[in-house]
Amino acid sequence: MIHLDILGGGPAGLFAGYYAKKAQLPFSIYEASGRIGGNCKTFEHGDFKYDSGAHRFHDKNPKMTQEILELMGDEMDEVFAPSFIFYKGKLIHFPITPANMFSKLDPVTLLRGVYHFLTDKSRIPEVRHFQDYAYRKYGKVIADLFLTNYSHKLWGMPTDQLSTNIAGSRLKELNLQTMITEFLYPNRKARHLEGAFFYPKDGFGRIMDRVGDYCDWDNIQLNSRITRIFHDHKRITAFEVNGETRVDASVVVSSLPLSLFLQNMDPVAPAHVLEVVRSMKFRHLKLVCIFLDREAVNNAATLYFPDYKYIFTRVYEPRNRSRLMSPPGKTSLIIEVPYSFGDNVENMSDETLLGLVREQFLSTGLIKDTEILDMIVQKLPFAYPILENDFDKKVAVINTYFDQFENLYHTGRSGKFEYSWTHNMMEYGETIVNTIQQQHLVPQL
Repeated sequence: MIHLDILGGGPAGLFAGYYAKKAQLPFSIYEASGRIGGNCKTFEHGDFKYDSGAHRFHDKNPKMTQEILELMGDEMDEVFAPSFIFYKGKLIHFPITPANMFSKLDPVTLLRGVYHFLTDKSRIPEVRHFQDYAYRKYGKVIADLFLTNYSHKLWGMPTDQLSTNIAGSRLKELNLQTMITEFLYPNRKARHLEGAFFYPKDGFGRIMDRVGDYCDWDNIQLNSRITRIFHDHKRITAFEVNGETRVDASVVVSSLPLSLFLQNMDPVAPAHVLEVVRSMKFRHLKLVCIFLDREAVNNAATLYFPDYKYIFTRVYEPRNRSRLMSPPGKTSLIIEVPYSFGDNVENMSDETLLGLVREQFLSTGLIKDTEILDMIVQKLPFAYPILENDFDKKVAVINTYFDQFENLYHTGRSGKFEYSWTHNMMEYGETIVNTIQQQHLVPQL
């Protein structure tokens, strides 16, 4: 009987275990830290709760939505909260709409924006990178105000070096027809503006906890860091845990970052593969959490800050997802500050970062200094793979090497090096388990 060894207890690894359990396949999940969830956890600070990022569950795949709703039961609510761009003290709908934008921009900027929106499509016949994509969709003026600056801050590099894959599905839903419709009928909300999503009452991390419950905690090994991966060039034969325990491998499902997996292989991976993976970069986050003696700041699901004068990129208010995330009469703001290894933000002390973010956020006028009860910093390494223009070619080189291992599967944002969401983790887990059943002639339920 085969046994699935799942490396990593984040969302991707957990859902691989979830579908293995449904298929009655034996499995073990190895998680390096003392808690499952990866970068998808809910933390507590006194009576406040907050997530490791602005997590939401969107109804992108009805099958997966139904699966998660059945798993969560009455713990899951449907929430309606729009997102906005913070621009010169004003809130503009994100994604951008003409009706809202026309009322917030000054006449000169508006006229320039309309001109470029109407003409830039013909000036850019071929979309080569995200900057081309943004200019063709919105025109240079609007794109630079709200999209390219923000993306430069988030990813840490110019947008002409970034793949169009960073656009995400919400931008892809916009087209000229929807923009004209919203301009002619400003009270008619388009699908991408409704702000509807599902969210657990006690934080997004509860999804991971419930998946862990379903997997059975006896199948989850915490504080189990993978320190070496043995192979014979055809199969993964074993792996080492915490530098001391060797485990024979049957079928391996890895959600570890590609760089970590490859650098731990024994024998070492080919030089050209290691060279490629070393060139692949991740973006990391520091969360600055502000706890407030105030019932609410606004009703937004997320606020985006494209202006370069702010070190942070987006802010979310947990109570707008669930009232149980803050004690009565209080609220909190979770402020995301992206960084790369070795840059100023990484080297900045928590005290310095808290002071800088406090000063900058107070300048927005959204909160008062006297309302701040406490502030803390939370680090989230390997939050996003940076999708440069040639990232798909690099991934192809790595996948070609991995294809020689008949018992190895990769999953997850870091394990596949892509920008993906919770419902994608579910899809990958189900597909991998089905593939394993077919390849190993295991009867399917």
